[in-house]
Amino acid sequence: RTSAPGVYAAGDCTGVFALASVAAMQGRIAMYHFLGDAVTPLNLKAVSANIFTDPEIATVGYSQADVEAGVIDARVVKLPLLRNPRAKMQGIRDGFVKLFCRPGTGIVVGGVVVAPRASELIHPISIAVDNNLTVEQIANAFTVYPSLTGSIAEVARQLHTRKTAEEG
Repeated sequence: RTSAPGVYAAGDCTGVFALASVAAMQGRIAMYHFLGDAVTPLNLKAVSANIFTDPEIATVGYSQADVEAGVIDARVVKLPLLRNPRAKMQGIRDGFVKLFCRPGTGIVVGGVVVAPRASELIHPISIAVDNNLTVEQIANAFTVYPSLTGSIAEVARQLHTRKTAEEG
């Protein structure tokens, strides 16, 4: 909403992230509000973004820089795609999946995917960040084998295993 009654804004003019996906979500929020539905503000930490390079770079939530700057206390695991069977089958040699989770709870607070079509692979991590899912929940979810999404589950398993070892 703007300060003018009945006037809404979406997209670049809002000064939020200059991303088409954010503008579309802002438009949906404005429409729902105008129609009288209850709405919640946009959760900026759940906004995923992608750089369309080769390979693509997709991110969501907190970053490595945030962890290093002390903005958030998080455990981090990075898994090269070279270890993924599907990546081997497709000849993918570069890329990785990285997850960030809170110590103790294992709640996923961010992630990075560097891979072909990373823009599509970031979605499960975005869902995890938006819904406060834990690495245990991600690790226990079934993935198709072989698939690149298997790397997301594997990183979560590694974080969960380390969490369990640290608690023991």
